Amino acid sequence: MKIQAKPQALLRALLLMLMLMLSYTNQALAYDVERPSVGNTIYLLLSNEAPGAVIHSVTVSDDSPSFIANIAPTIIPATIAGGTSDLVVVTFDVTLAIIGLTDDIVLTLSGFAAGNPISLDVTIPLTVVESASEAQGLVGSTIPAPDPGGVDTDGDGITDALELAFGSDPLSSTSTPGNPNVEPTVVFTVPALPAFGSLILVGLLSALGIFFKNKQIKSNRRAGERS
Repeated sequence: MKIQAKPQALLRALLLMLMLMLSYTNQALAYDVERPSVGNTIYLLLSNEAPGAVIHSVTVSDDSPSFIANIAPTIIPATIAGGTSDLVVVTFDVTLAIIGLTDDIVLTLSGFAAGNPISLDVTIPLTVVESASEAQGLVGSTIPAPDPGGVDTDGDGITDALELAFGSDPLSSTSTPGNPNVEPTVVFTVPALPAFGSLILVGLLSALGIFFKNKQIKSNRRAGERS
């Protein structure tokens, strides 16, 4: 990471700096999707690591391969308070693609914090298969669901319910989704702030983990085989 700022602006830059942590570690993991299938679901856990800033006006856009259809966010948090986490849920269908075909869904999450725009791209690699596991990725003991104001026993900014859903330990602050045994790895991206010239603002969205649910439609497949 390289930051260029005039010396007199550097202190102001540091005071205004917000943290972006892209800490989930399963980006290289390819998720199997059945062809055809409907109602596949991506559960994306987001964390706001800046205690004094509230993320708001969150939107989700996508860049998806041709075999993905009807992709749309179904749950988007209105706000994510500093030091807390929340859930984005996106559903999609898979068409009759060639078995073994691979490509990526890229989700762009955008919003505002402290009056400044922030954005984060999350890449989700997919492989088309004949039969896939129902749940993949950071799979815990429950299906993820929004839990605003929920109990956070270990004080790591992720509620106990969400930690159980994403497979981390709700009693250990060093166990978080994507890094269940160690503190998250920090990867910074640095967008420039036009309003401050050479001043730098580091964003503050942190994608902590992906829980992927594959909705199988075997009844449709059987119907196709009978025809």
